[in-house]
Amino acid sequence: MSLVLPLAIAVASSLALLASNGLSLSPANAINVEIATSRELRGEYRRGNEFNLANPIAQAVGEGKSENMSRSAFSNQVEVELLKVHRIDNPETGARDMVNVRFRVRRLVDVVGEGGRMYTYRSVARHPETSQSYPGLMGNSSGVLIFRELPINTWGEAHVWIPVPETVDVVDLTLHKTAMFEGIQIEDALAANATEAVTADAGAHTSEDNSQDDISSRVRPAFSNQVEVELLKVHRIDNPETGARDMVNVRFRVRRLVDVVGEGGRMYTYRSVARHPETNQSYPGLMGNSSGVLTFSELPINTWGEAHVWIPVPETVDVVDLALHKTAMFENVAILE
Repeated sequence: MSLVLPLAIAVASSLALLASNGLSLSPANAINVEIATSRELRGEYRRGNEFNLANPIAQAVGEGKSENMSRSAFSNQVEVELLKVHRIDNPETGARDMVNVRFRVRRLVDVVGEGGRMYTYRSVARHPETSQSYPGLMGNSSGVLIFRELPINTWGEAHVWIPVPETVDVVDLTLHKTAMFEGIQIEDALAANATEAVTADAGAHTSEDNSQDDISSRVRPAFSNQVEVELLKVHRIDNPETGARDMVNVRFRVRRLVDVVGEGGRMYTYRSVARHPETNQSYPGLMGNSSGVLTFSELPINTWGEAHVWIPVPETVDVVDLALHKTAMFENVAILE
């Protein structure tokens, strides 16, 4: 007896059951599910796939998210999307043995289990052939992301630096409590975009920086002099939703000066505000486009940790006073293009 008839009866029964519960599954969707499952079983998403990391905004926003760029995290309660993996200069040695991993996270449920925190520096790159491991750096990461501080279904951007030998150009990448990204090509930011490479280097400052030549003009006390904050760069970027130039990226770094930081010991990077120096109009930071919450107890004393926050500022405003969370104000900061 042919298996076609029993199979047809089984499929019809399944569709009837779905319909009775108010659900439907089109043949196209059924085929897509079957193909996706088959691909996973055959391992088609393993090492060797090409990843388009050259244009993360076009990939993630303009063209629609690629499956290869996203992984599940925290038992499918969080989604992690890889934005860019590129080489930068090691600020201590000048060698090109540092890799900046940029990614973003999105909370999918009301309460994220497994602690509800992502330790960005607990990320590891591995050589795909030798399995040599390269751990992330706590002092050069977005620290700890607390998911309850991130609105549900809202993206929050983060980063981590990982020392990887210059001779290695492909790695397998495991972010904290996230399924592995395999066969990731490391871009050379110096060749692709020299300006971006300089910006990514937290220890480098060029004539394009917003500060004056005196480094003291870039530094402010924070948390009652228990923390030091250094402004790195304040520059306009495209608003990914509208394409307008009404978004400002504020990059800075922090350093813990004492054993225990009081006043809660946490810096909420998105609680930063830019103000018009003449009208006092306020422009608050965006939670979903920031480094989230920096927990100083996770940062070794006298070690710098880099962070950022996006602030919507009208295109007509080119100078602002900038107040980062619990930090003395930076006054008359020019916004770079």
